[in-house]
Amino acid sequence: MPDELLIAVLAAGASRRLGRPKQLVEIGGESLVRRTCRTAIQAAIGPVTVVLGCRREAIAPLVTDLSLEVLVNDAWDEGIASSVRTATLAALDLKVTGLLLLHADQYAISAGDLVRLRDFWRASGRSTCLSRDGDHLGPPAALPASIFAQLLTLAGDVGPRALLGSVGVTEVPMPRASKDVDRLSDLAAVGAIDALPCTPTV
Repeated sequence: MPDELLIAVLAAGASRRLGRPKQLVEIGGESLVRRTCRTAIQAAIGPVTVVLGCRREAIAPLVTDLSLEVLVNDAWDEGIASSVRTATLAALDLKVTGLLLLHADQYAISAGDLVRLRDFWRASGRSTCLSRDGDHLGPPAALPASIFAQLLTLAGDVGPRALLGSVGVTEVPMPRASKDVDRLSDLAAVGAIDALPCTPTV
């Protein structure tokens, strides 16, 4: 039986708004990209891949010792859609029944959060599940194989939310899903969660 979910950590962007590679921002001496990849692995809900693009030569060595597959998105400058397509092609190759997208800068997400998302996804009949945190509705997101073909049509700086009008969506309450690193003002918040646990709470 194939794995249900492939977890894809999206880490290919140029971090233009931050002005420095967010993947290399450190929390307690650990890079953000490595922290997020470890969280995905610790969830133990399926194989893990990380999608790299911009500055991949500097970022890849930070994660290559982990139990995951590194994918290269050569079209990273197009925007988020190119990374979603890269992850979707990997999911198709593995014949999984779903794809869980996690952005590398979602530093507050724990392995337990990902397990909970998987459980909601199963209970929903493996529908499209997006995380809700206040005004945030998006990743981490669990997407069923039934929309993989649509994901491959995404283009530009557009994510899976562009498909919301054509697929049913289950909202999963996910406190802290909106916390990420986009601007310099976010860096203080990253330091404030230095001791945030990454172990499952289920």
